[in-house]
Amino acid sequence: MVNQVVLNHEAHGDLRVATYPSPRFGDDIGMIGVILREYQRLVAHYPIFFRKNGENGRFEPAVLLGFNGAENLYLVDERWDVAYVPLHVQRQPFLIAPVGEGHAVTIDIDSLRVSKESGEALFAADGRATEYLQRVTSVLRELAEGTGAAYAYGAKLAEFELIESVRLDVQFVDHSEVKLEGLYTINADKLQALAGNKLIELRDLGFLQLAYFQLASLSHVAGLVARKNRRISGLK
Repeated sequence: MVNQVVLNHEAHGDLRVATYPSPRFGDDIGMIGVILREYQRLVAHYPIFFRKNGENGRFEPAVLLGFNGAENLYLVDERWDVAYVPLHVQRQPFLIAPVGEGHAVTIDIDSLRVSKESGEALFAADGRATEYLQRVTSVLRELAEGTGAAYAYGAKLAEFELIESVRLDVQFVDHSEVKLEGLYTINADKLQALAGNKLIELRDLGFLQLAYFQLASLSHVAGLVARKNRRISGLK
């Protein structure tokens, strides 16, 4: 159960946050949302798809981490086995939430990451935010600024009828199979055939390069299958 409360030194000056990943912290997740400014780093490691937001039905970019909702194949022995960790993971267990006429940093006070015994301190003795909390606040700001652009990117590709649903049918080394649905990707043929004025619009919005990044990232599905096969075989 998430219990977000507004963070302040008076109430939370002695709290610490464990920053390493672990299944017990909820890091065993099969997919996580991303923003556009991450694409240049994500494309080197993760397959990027679209999924539909369950609340508003809009397309949002997300990276695939496993073949079910509770499987993160990039998580190995409580570490991320990859050079870049998505911002929505880095910001845990914090959020930015509307408070009055503005916004404030909140913390999931019931998160298993949070304790008074170990982890990164949030505040110095004088009440100022530590370097760790400053980094987290910067990540939250990036996510807040990037969410609208990510939705705009999905909306524009959908407007140009470039997004299509896809199902992953995969067989693993032990002959088990998975049929993963609810994913969307970019139709490469339709993108190639797009009228010049629409291509120019995508380029001018900065979306054309991102679309090609996203298509290129799909080569990592094979790597994800290889990770799953290693895990089935008892290898790291």
